[in-house]
Amino acid sequence: MRHLLFLLVALPSLAFANKPISDAQIRTIIVKESIANYKGICPCPYSTHPDGTQCGYRSAFHKDSAAKPLCYEINVTLKMVDEYRLKLMLLTVDPNLEFSSSKDKKK
Repeated sequence: MRHLLFLLVALPSLAFANKPISDAQIRTIIVKESIANYKGICPCPYSTHPDGTQCGYRSAFHKDSAAKPLCYEINVTLKMVDEYRLKLMLLTVDPNLEFSSSKDKKK
């Protein structure tokens, strides 16, 4: 639901514009969503720890975990970009659709 809310609030100009959204824009959005959906305090190496220092190797990105966030555009695969673009296209047809991530399916 959080992804859908983000799409409906933050992306209407991108999703419904005449000009198609680029792969680079989608990668940036996916990274931002991944970080926003991380429930801990140090999602990425460049994040700031509550003590004011940079998270670095303490970040979830450097740990082997199912909750590992995507911190860099280079970590976003073409498949993820294609799936995101499909979601955007489907939302233009039916804005009431809800999506689950592939991580949700593993639970």
